[in-house]
Amino acid sequence: MPEELQYTGTNGLKMAFEEILRAIFSDNTFIKDERYLYTADENVAGLKIYRSNPKRVRFYPNITISAEGYDASPTGLGDNIEEGGEDTDVDGTPILQTYVGQYIVPIKLSIEAKASTDDRELLTDYVVQILRILSRDEFVQYGIGLGKIMVEGEAGEEDESGEMIYTNAITVYVNTDYSRIIPPDADLFIQQTSIEVLGKLYQNSTPQELHKESDPPWLPPSI
Repeated sequence: MPEELQYTGTNGLKMAFEEILRAIFSDNTFIKDERYLYTADENVAGLKIYRSNPKRVRFYPNITISAEGYDASPTGLGDNIEEGGEDTDVDGTPILQTYVGQYIVPIKLSIEAKASTDDRELLTDYVVQILRILSRDEFVQYGIGLGKIMVEGEAGEEDESGEMIYTNAITVYVNTDYSRIIPPDADLFIQQTSIEVLGKLYQNSTPQELHKESDPPWLPPSI
């Protein structure tokens, strides 16, 4: 059984948000106004959802998904840092070790609208409804737990042509974790230990055993 590591980092989290938001904003039973329906075709009007700021011409309205800074420090100290447990066989020999850790990643959903402030406000309301009510089961399938949801507040700025861009942002504090399973390795586990130190009490004495290390308690005595 090979070593297994399951780790959901910023890339996996952003992809999950992208897939879930695109799916829900494509559902016309929820999004009644076609101006806010997601469409991947950039030649067709509608909401655009990005995982990063596009290098091409930006379409409005849009939602851009980004990851904010977060604390990735280990949650424990010592040699067996973040050890979740150890399985042993009937003789007490370790056969499996697991390690687990938790962390919180802020995912920021930036909303930009150009036509009117109504677009900004309605999209903000939609996103809050999706995060808080409609999509919790969807996020669970990705191993994501949503914690604090913070709405940044309304703002605006002019683009290069002097037109006003209406903005808001919602930051979701995502609870996620990792797990690591380490199976035994025959080269790493000592099966038998026998260390002898021989020496002479006097110059012409017969060598005799001065020290011998015992086997680890989980192994049978050396023969």
